[in-house]
Amino acid sequence: MNILVRVVFPVDSGNAAVADPGFGGTIQKIFADQKAEAIYFHPSGGQRAISYVTDVSDGSRIPSLVEPWWLRYRADVTLTPVFTPKEMEKAVSGIAADVSKYYRPELVEV
Repeated sequence: MNILVRVVFPVDSGNAAVADPGFGGTIQKIFADQKAEAIYFHPSGGQRAISYVTDVSDGSRIPSLVEPWWLRYRADVTLTPVFTPKEMEKAVSGIAADVSKYYRPELVEV
């Protein structure tokens, strides 16, 4: 399963990180350890952030996605399962079945 990892650095630890000459090497090591793909650096709510995708086939790997960021940078980390358009096509029949079973428009406030 692909997971979107979003890392947001608090301003103080973000400032310290970018001032550290070893910052680039450290995050490259984290990316390599996590087999990160599609890495993006961006602002988020006035703070520095990084988003990337990695594959997680075993849930026991989840702590290894967040701990490096927490331990080194006190960063906030969000993990979101994501899927491709091809995977979405496969999911449509299950979504349709759930709609049939559970959706009751009369119970939904608009």
